[in-house]
Amino acid sequence: MKPTRTTGRLHFDDLSPQRFEDLSLAMIYRINHWTEIYHYGKTGADDGIDIYAEDELNNGKKRVWNIQCKRHKKFKKNQLEKVIDKIIAKNEKIPDILLLIVACDISKKNIEHFKDYAIENGINNARIWTSSVIESKLYAERHDLLFSFFGVNLNFKKRNKIASIRRNINLKQKMKKDFLKKSIKPQETLYQPYKKFNYSEVLIRSIDDTSYPEVEKDNLGISSWFKVEIYNFYYNGLEVILNLKKCIIDENWNWDVVEYDDTERKKKI
Repeated sequence: MKPTRTTGRLHFDDLSPQRFEDLSLAMIYRINHWTEIYHYGKTGADDGIDIYAEDELNNGKKRVWNIQCKRHKKFKKNQLEKVIDKIIAKNEKIPDILLLIVACDISKKNIEHFKDYAIENGINNARIWTSSVIESKLYAERHDLLFSFFGVNLNFKKRNKIASIRRNINLKQKMKKDFLKKSIKPQETLYQPYKKFNYSEVLIRSIDDTSYPEVEKDNLGISSWFKVEIYNFYYNGLEVILNLKKCIIDENWNWDVVEYDDTERKKKI
């Protein structure tokens, strides 16, 4: 079966019941240091137990887990009761923990009923993993299972981000090597950072530019190439000066830009 590719919610119902059990087993296997774990579901006669597991507490006490996997689109109250009834009827020993893993969402009311019904029948710790819980666990902790069962490759995106960061670091180091003077006076460049550069101006060109050195007369947007003054490095590249503007400042150091066509305010400068 081909993995299901999705950018929305995971489609657990696209998995076969056996594959849903395999997914559940893969998730269960990693949540604890099990002393024993068995997958009974594939044999058919599971007595209500798809996965049986045992772990050991710090005090040395052994806990028994019974895990049932159900790949249903809906799960009603009577179906929840049947899960518990079957385990009680088919098994001599009551589990310390009953975990039901389902491929759908279940209402809060029915989850509470499931837990109460389990307590009434001697199972004091009953839990449910709904589809929302499974999906959250997969996206947060199990990226390899996301890819194996659903074809969602988050590691690829992560590697792309890492590669992008490395490229930016390498580019910044290369720019510093090419642009900065070999001898820099910190006191001089503290308030005039542009003095540390070998060049006062640089030419910025679009990767799609084909007009340089000609001017695109019909282009009303940003030019595909233009000259700027270098000001300083910052965390993500170069700071440059595109153009200069005049401004007015009052006695309280409040300021405002004077636009090119504002002749009245220009007279006050």
